[in-house]
Amino acid sequence: MTAAHGNRACKHLGTRLLAGFAAVIAIYSGLGLLASLRVEGAHLALAAAAGLALSLIIIGATVKRFCRPVNELKNASMAMTQGDLSRRVHIDTRDEIADLARTFNLMADSVQQKIRQLTSLSDIALAISSELDWERVVDIVMEKGMELTDSQAAAIALYDGQLRAFTETYTRGLSDAFVKRMQFRPGGLAEQVLLGDRVVFSDGVHASYKPSKLAHEEGISAFICLPLKVGKRRLGVFYVYSKTAETYGTDEHSVLSILSNQAAIAIQNAQIFKRTQEEAITDGLTGLYNQKYFYTRLNEEIERTCRSRKPLSLIFCDLDKFKAFNDLNGHGLGDRALKDVALIITGSKRSIDVAARYGGEEFAIILPETDSSGAQIIAHRIRRRVADFVFETKSRSGAPVTASIGVASYPDDAAQIKELIDKADWCMYYGKRQGGNRVTVFHEEEDGYSQFPLADLARNELSLDPLQTLAQTVDGLGSLCQRRAESVARLAAEIATGMGLSAEEVYRIRVAGLVHDIGLVSVPLEIMNKREHLTESEWEKIKAHPEVGTAIIQHIASLEGFLPAIRHHHEHYDGAGYPDGLARDRIPLAARIIAVADAYQAMICERPYRKTRSVSQAVRELERGSGSQFDPEVVCIFVNLMKEQEARQF
Repeated sequence: MTAAHGNRACKHLGTRLLAGFAAVIAIYSGLGLLASLRVEGAHLALAAAAGLALSLIIIGATVKRFCRPVNELKNASMAMTQGDLSRRVHIDTRDEIADLARTFNLMADSVQQKIRQLTSLSDIALAISSELDWERVVDIVMEKGMELTDSQAAAIALYDGQLRAFTETYTRGLSDAFVKRMQFRPGGLAEQVLLGDRVVFSDGVHASYKPSKLAHEEGISAFICLPLKVGKRRLGVFYVYSKTAETYGTDEHSVLSILSNQAAIAIQNAQIFKRTQEEAITDGLTGLYNQKYFYTRLNEEIERTCRSRKPLSLIFCDLDKFKAFNDLNGHGLGDRALKDVALIITGSKRSIDVAARYGGEEFAIILPETDSSGAQIIAHRIRRRVADFVFETKSRSGAPVTASIGVASYPDDAAQIKELIDKADWCMYYGKRQGGNRVTVFHEEEDGYSQFPLADLARNELSLDPLQTLAQTVDGLGSLCQRRAESVARLAAEIATGMGLSAEEVYRIRVAGLVHDIGLVSVPLEIMNKREHLTESEWEKIKAHPEVGTAIIQHIASLEGFLPAIRHHHEHYDGAGYPDGLARDRIPLAARIIAVADAYQAMICERPYRKTRSVSQAVRELERGSGSQFDPEVVCIFVNLMKEQEARQF
């Protein structure tokens, strides 16, 4: 009820009352005049009384007519001050009092609407402040923003300050076709609103920003775009859309401003919570899940597998000789390699699989609803991609990194979680024992599970770490081939397997092949790289390396069994070799096998004093030396292996 309306009503009422009083005064004046004329008579007295009564009735009716609506206005105002916002004034007249009543009712409607909005905003604030899922926060904000402004659709676009771009968009009430085509380009309206910290109205009529053609196709006639900010941190923008032009005004702006401020704080809090939760369950270096979360998820997946009666497989993956890689290249490049492997694993697994860094250079992958054959596909994919990847190293030629991968399945291979983990871990270490860079599936190798306990495999692998570093150091001397020691070890193990030796004997030959040339660390580089013929004294230093290698290894108690192969791998079958001139069966079998593998690898690698020989040339050279330099049986086994390998390639 405005002051102007009140003044007009009071003036109107006063005019009416003055007219009534004027009539009363006129009557009394007439009576006085009659009295002065000494007019007598009963009729005259009766007429005077009747006139007075009529005047009083008119005055009373007038007062009642104008006091009732005023009282009703007063009572309604009192009711509103006491909290009754539903009270309204009902007046049927068409005068200024009626205008006052209508104004009062409009004011009451506005106040009641404001109270409803404030109550809604309070409820929204309570709801989103206690919500820690930021995607749920976004959904609540869009829903309530539409309700408070009578909008038909809403959208929130989140902004990445580092990328300087909108990276995620959430919508409500918009068609799939519209959402698919909507864009938040650099320098566009959304970015201007966010970076400029301002609100943009568009009603298609008066606003400078009119709805786009795409918006018109969607039926959108008006929108409001507001920034989502907390302090100086820019989180994104908030849109509401209407299909009615000129829908939005200052009221909608005010309520959305309050809502957007609440939303920005809630989104930021939820994002912080999510980031904290992720940091608690992820590995800081690789970004994969950590070991703690791995155990949690494995328990959950096993329970789900028990209910669904579907299989589950587990992959354990460990990088071969990674300690040597770290020692040679430094932990910075070692960490870089671990990150690269994590990316390879992430790109090789399925979306339902759970990959974790189990510890050090060891990774674990949970494969729900997957049997061992399905797990092998993923395991071989990871092994192949790791082996083919070019990792950054200090040397220009780089250094390959390979992986040994073990696979075990539930419930076929194990009935309990610990047993499943142990068997997958065992497969991984058993593969490393066979030379690494391979996938080992439990049901294919389970005969060795009792023969080679997991603890012994892990301990042997740990004891090989310093030797692997030394072997790679030797490979890096002068112009020796990269990974030559590893190649000799692998080839020697294949020959031993072809000769029908036991798994333990094959393992010993592989390890001996890995460190057979370790004594070369005592030979000066100028001798190693010399292109001319060696002098007698230089040749003596070369010939001394088997004895130097034996002296190095003999101080490691767990490797005493490898000493004969290391000392005698340059003995000749006819007794013309060194250092002891042994012949035939007096030469340890492991040394005879390594001699063939070592000679073959030396011939196919380029050396300073001669060119590389082809595979066929190297094989013919071994056959010419059979019976003189090399054991004929070992050469025969080797030649057959090469033929089988050639046949597999075609």
